[in-house]
Amino acid sequence: VGFASVRDPDFDFADPTKRFFLIILAAIHEYYIGLLKMHISKAKRQRARAGLYNASIVPFGYAASGDPQQPPAIMPKEAEAIRFAYEKYATGHYSHVEIMELLTEAGYRNRQGKRFAKDTVADMLGNPFYMGKVIYRGDHGKAEEILDGLHEPIVAEELWESVQRVRAS
Repeated sequence: VGFASVRDPDFDFADPTKRFFLIILAAIHEYYIGLLKMHISKAKRQRARAGLYNASIVPFGYAASGDPQQPPAIMPKEAEAIRFAYEKYATGHYSHVEIMELLTEAGYRNRQGKRFAKDTVADMLGNPFYMGKVIYRGDHGKAEEILDGLHEPIVAEELWESVQRVRAS
C-alpha cells in the first residue's frame, strides 16, 4: 500500500522518521475523532433530556419547527394516518401488511406521495415518539433512555401500550 500526500509530496515510508510522524498524526486524528464523538453524544443526551428530538428528519406526522430548540409540530393529515394505523392495529385483527393496505385504501400516502411500506408501518407502530416521548440512543443504536418530549403526542399512551401488547403477541 502506498501513501501520497498533497501537502507533503516527499513523504517516504522508507524513512523511519517520516513513518513515525505519520503514526503520530494518525493517533492525534483518532484522539480528536474520539473527543468529538464523546461531545456529540453528550449534546444529544442533553437534548433528549430537555425533551427535544435528535434526528434531522422528524417522524411522519410531524413537521420541524425550523428552530432546533423548539419541538416539531403536528401535521394534521399525517397525524390522522398515524391514529388510523394505531387504532386499527390495537384491535389485534390486522398485520403490518394489512395496516399498510388499509392506509392505502383510506387514501393515506407517505411524504413522497407513495403507499406505505410494511417496514415503515412496523417502525411507526413501535415508535414511542408518537406518544410524546423522545429516545436517547447510545452506542450501537440501542435505546438507552426514553424520556418525556416537549412535542404534542399523536396517540394516547394507553393506545400506544395497547399496540405494543399486540405487537408482542
